[in-house]
Amino acid sequence: MTAVDVRIRATWARALGVEPELLAMPGTLVVADPRRTARDVIQLWPVGQRTVVEVAPSRRAAVEAVARRRPTEHRMSADDLLLGLPFRVQPEDRAQLLVLDPEGFDPLPVPAGTQLRELTEADRGAVVACLRRCPPTEQEEGDVGVGGEHQRSVGAVQDGRIVAVASVVDWRGFADLGVVADPEARGRGVGGAAISRLCELLLEDPRVVLYRHREANVPSAIIAARLGLRPIGAGEGLRPVVAPRLRRASG
Repeated sequence: MTAVDVRIRATWARALGVEPELLAMPGTLVVADPRRTARDVIQLWPVGQRTVVEVAPSRRAAVEAVARRRPTEHRMSADDLLLGLPFRVQPEDRAQLLVLDPEGFDPLPVPAGTQLRELTEADRGAVVACLRRCPPTEQEEGDVGVGGEHQRSVGAVQDGRIVAVASVVDWRGFADLGVVADPEARGRGVGGAAISRLCELLLEDPRVVLYRHREANVPSAIIAARLGLRPIGAGEGLRPVVAPRLRRASG
């Protein structure tokens, strides 16, 4: 286990309110999240030697019943729950989780004609304009911005216009990266360059730097591989299928 792995486990332990040693033991840990309702996603995370399943309190007993049918050291998967839960669920997109390990980090080159700079509140309008040129799904997945929860942001500028933005937010104690690139600038390496510069700025951050992307997002996977980010597993989600309530006929 590397120093980064120890820090990953400690970060998850603080976020979940458990001892780090618990996450070193193989098996499944079911955590009831009071913020979740019966309609919310049942989330599975790879944490240390365990799978952590976050679930609404009302769904906890059903998930634990599935876990009890398996050996104690078994790491539960979404397939286990799909087959074992007494109610219908719909799989969500898998999310790849990768971390920045300074020993494996490989900074990307800056494309010709591109300036990289750290963004400030004065750039908010230009950042919003860049985001508006991107599809809503990419805006949501990228989750970038400047100021507020976005603690540091880097922009790639071409011909005086911001064409890519990378930023970092705090997610469960991790420094969580996001990046979005203007569709018109795709294929020029601007998104990779922006997130690469942000990684350089975060090398001294005391938190573990994390990058999450949908498994189907091939461009993000390519950027992560080129940067040398280290995969630590995939998050899986299952959304309960709740039948709509029938309205009573009036009269």
